[in-house]
Formats: sequence, structure tokens, C-alpha cells
Amino acid sequence: MEFSRIKSVWLSALSIFIVLFFSAVLLGEEKKPLAQLIKDMESPDEAIRKTAADEIIVQGDKAKKEAVTKITKRKDELVMEYTKTRRKALDDSLKARNKKDKDKKKDPKWLENKRKAAMSLYAVRNFEEMKKLVIEIEEAFYPAPLIENEEDTKKLSGVAGKIGIVDDSLAKLGCEAKPDTKTLVKLLDTEIDAEFQWKVMPAKDMTVMEQNKKLKSELNIEEYRMVEMLNKYRVAMGRKAVVINPKLCKAARGHSKDMSDYDFFDHVSPIPGKRTHMQRAALEKTSCSAENIAQALDAAGAFWGWFSSKSGHHEEMFTAEQIGIGFYKGCWTAMF
Repeated sequence: MEFSRIKSVWLSALSIFIVLFFSAVLLGEEKKPLAQLIKDMESPDEAIRKTAADEIIVQGDKAKKEAVTKITKRKDELVMEYTKTRRKALDDSLKARNKKDKDKKKDPKWLENKRKAAMSLYAVRNFEEMKKLVIEIEEAFYPAPLIENEEDTKKLSGVAGKIGIVDDSLAKLGCEAKPDTKTLVKLLDTEIDAEFQWKVMPAKDMTVMEQNKKLKSELNIEEYRMVEMLNKYRVAMGRKAVVINPKLCKAARGHSKDMSDYDFFDHVSPIPGKRTHMQRAALEKTSCSAENIAQALDAAGAFWGWFSSKSGHHEEMFTAEQIGIGFYKGCWTAMF
């Protein structure tokens, strides 16, 4: 009787051990290596990405950190691929248009005559009519950033879709993409298209544009866009591109912030030591001769506001050799 009881207990224990052993083996077989899980995170199937993300999280913080690093690197590669693809597509489309229109030559004096007409309006401060001419001049001077090849459009859409998948994968691991995919692609298009149009600029102006681009990280999106708009206007009108002065940008941004924080809108600041634009520039160890201010939600609003002004704002933009631009909560300051 005692032997039977011991035998029964032993057999039960053995059964439990066997079940646990084979369960562990089966679980071990089902567990995917981290490299495979990271690869699964690029799958177009959302369910596969979700499962992979859950398994990575279960493996712990080290696995998650490695996955985020590698997926982020993959995103950078896709952004570079998108950039190269769009640049080539724009160049190919322009070559095709030029070949098609090779016999359609414009009057070589057309641009010169339009510029003279615009400057005549500038002289009498008729900026409303001048704006119409400037838009016409810019449209003729700069090549339109058009992609006419359907295959190129499909390629770009495909790469953008992959960026979206990667962003979704990062979000599943708790790393929300900023900006979101749609905004990122729009920003890329804007930047690539702007640089595409630089190609028609004189060499010296292209050099200035490249120098300004190196300072892009020191400006916010709207500030940099303002400088691009200004230089696009100046070069189309036969003027030199203006260079960014980072120190003046700090001074200008500081004044915009002060106007917002202290609720005033004036060239004269109520803050001691920062009353004039010259004092504000000196605090940043630089100098300036003039200043524009504006209230606008974006670069286009401020630019065209200054363009249309009859109080000297247009002249400052048109004749400056350097610029410091600052935007803060709807307040703009440009220092020259």
C-alpha cells in the first residue's frame, strides 16, 4: 500500500516534469531572435508588426533599446533614399521639359524688361502692382518642381509608405515619431524643391544658399523659410543673396520673444539694456543698422507684409547685406 502511494506520487511528479520540460522546449522554439523581430517590424502587415513589438518588449529594455536604435537607423536610410529619389526625379523631369521646349526660345530681354518694370513700380512705392510682376518673374526665373514620370511618383510613394511603416513600428515600441510621417514628407518635399530651384542662381548666390543651409539647425522652420523667400526674391530681381548672421538671429528672436511675453509691438523695447535694435545686437556681440517687425502666423505673411510696406521695410529687405531673423508666437523681427 505504501509502495503504491509512493509510486503514484513519483509518477505524478514525473508527469509534471515532462509537461514543464516540453513546454519550455516548445516556448523556446517559438521565441524568435531579436534580429528577426526587428525585421518583422518592417512588415507591411500591421498584425505582424504588433506581434513583433510585443515580443521585443517582453525581452526587456535592452532588446527594446537595440530595436529602437536599428529601426531609427533604417528610417534615416529611407529618408535619404526618398531625398535622392526626389532629386533625381526632378532633374529628369526638367531635362525632359527642356528637350521638349528647346525650340521655344523666350525673348532674351524679357527678364531684363520685367525687372525694369518692377523697379519702376518700386521707385513709386506701388508695391501692390510690383508684387504681381515679381510673382511672374519668379515663375519664369525658377524651374517648376514638377515630377512628370509616373514611375518616379510610384517610387516616391513607395518609399514614403515604408517611412510610415517604420514610424508605426517606433510608435508600437513607445517612441512616437515627431514630426509625423505626413508632415515629414511634406517638409522633405519643400526643402528638396527649394534646393532644386537654386540651380539657376549665379554661382556666388548658390554658395551663399549653401552656407545658409549649414546654419539651418540654428533657425526654426519658419525663420529659415523667410530667408529662403527673401533670397529667392532678391536673386530673381538680380540682387545678391543675403547671408544669415546667427548672432543677429539670437538678437532678433529675443526681441520677438520679448514682444510676445511683455505684450508690446514696437521697435523700442521697455526692457532696460535692450531698448534699441543696436543695443540688442550689441548684447550678442554683433551690430545692425536697421530692423523690421511684424505680426504674422508664418513666413509668407511676414514677408509679403514687409514687401507691401511703404515705411521702409521693403527697402531694408532689398538692400541688406546680412540678416538675423527671429520668430516667436506670431511675432517677427528681422535685423539687418
